Amino acid sequence: MNSTWNNNLDSFKNRFPQLAELIKPELKAFSHPDFWNVIQAKDGSITAEENGLRLHSTYNPEREAQNAINSKIKELENAKAAVFLGFGLGYSPLALCTIKKDIPLILVEPDINHFLGSLYLLDWTLIFKNPNLILALSCTPEQASILINQYGINDSVFFANPNHMAHAKPYFDVIQTLIERNRQKENI
Repeated sequence: MNSTWNNNLDSFKNRFPQLAELIKPELKAFSHPDFWNVIQAKDGSITAEENGLRLHSTYNPEREAQNAINSKIKELENAKAAVFLGFGLGYSPLALCTIKKDIPLILVEPDINHFLGSLYLLDWTLIFKNPNLILALSCTPEQASILINQYGINDSVFFANPNHMAHAKPYFDVIQTLIERNRQKENI
């Protein structure tokens, strides 16, 4: 096992002991993210592809993530939550945590193995330090929508990279439909 995986797993278990207990079978069965083609980016960091889609830049994934966060920096100033519908290896949530260390951070991922794969490859220390981190893992689209609604759809900033959602497109399509429906209700 690698040290990144071990450190992240310890942080996850300490931060979310009940969730760790719930996914204990998946934790025992997980060995590595064989669903991703892991490659080294030009800047030396790790990136990956899945089904021919790049999850992150092959040149500088950290800068790409920072640019994604910076593109919504004005919205984030007054946001009550930041919501990531999928997150690839986790570069964008990490970039956000360098700027806004305590914003409620909702990470939505229907496939527990994709979450574990990100823990295997990338140091999530900053994410786990966020005191308002919410992991919506393997929940239904309706459950994720209810969770997001607690912060207000119009008061949340959404990050939805199509390549991060492609592995579970039908799931994320339903969530995005529910979000839009709830946004319309809030506006009325």
